[in-house]
Amino acid sequence: MDDTPTLSDHPPLEARHGGEANSGGASPGGVSALPQTIKADLEHLANLPDNWDECGGAAYPRPQLARIAQWWREFAREYHAEFSCAPPLPEIGQAEGQSIDLHWDGDFSFLVNVPEDENEPCTFYGFCASEPNMEFQGKSPLQSLGAAVKTCVRGFFDKSA
Repeated sequence: MDDTPTLSDHPPLEARHGGEANSGGASPGGVSALPQTIKADLEHLANLPDNWDECGGAAYPRPQLARIAQWWREFAREYHAEFSCAPPLPEIGQAEGQSIDLHWDGDFSFLVNVPEDENEPCTFYGFCASEPNMEFQGKSPLQSLGAAVKTCVRGFFDKSA
């Protein structure tokens, strides 16, 4: 039996306070749900047909999208527990070779590329426009990526606050 979560395995969206841009999916008490924008981005990818790019691009497999949804929920819960606020929301979109990008943008830019193969590490890169020496990059398995993302994204927000 396949234990891979599906998009429908995630609980319904919870009520948000203060607007979705600030919600990150964390609710009071740190229990996280899948924010509407992340759910919509993942559902958009799930609905792309084969050859969506007219260059032979294959449809995104639901288990890959479900891994990202599961990762976000765990990440949002950990972020909320550590910083007492919801994490900023990334844009999620298609990338080269059937990988998926999670991209945070503002005074900083932080990009995580999640490969289709769950055994391949994710790559990440980020920089802060106002701080030329502030740059992050590396590789990490998806399940271990939360610490790097928390450090980088929080570091950017602290610098730009």
